Amino acid sequence: MNEKVERLAEEIGSMDKAAARELGNALMRALGIRMPSATVPPVSTTLKPVVEEQTEFTVTLTGYAEEKKIAVIKVMRELTGLGLKEAKEAVESKAHMIRSDVSKQDAEGIRTRITEAGGTVTIT
Repeated sequence: MNEKVERLAEEIGSMDKAAARELGNALMRALGIRMPSATVPPVSTTLKPVVEEQTEFTVTLTGYAEEKKIAVIKVMRELTGLGLKEAKEAVESKAHMIRSDVSKQDAEGIRTRITEAGGTVTIT
């Protein structure tokens, strides 16, 4: 190794960290070396948002086959505990919440029962 380079390496090695950082910046300016403005991506792009899995669902009646109306009313009464008149009105409104805050498994069970009776539901 060149004697001059060795002497410089010894001097640089004996510097404190702040002086070595200052020397590094001065050398980069003198040599025209540019560092990217951000070597580490911002925190907001490195962290993935935590997505909580939905655990409670709402099941809503959205329609029914006209010829299956009575069967849908019967199932609605069983699921909600409504009287005959209230269940009929709920089915005829075609946008009636059947149950809320139920598990995914329960929501799927309700969907199956309503679908088998001739109705259609949405789970949200």
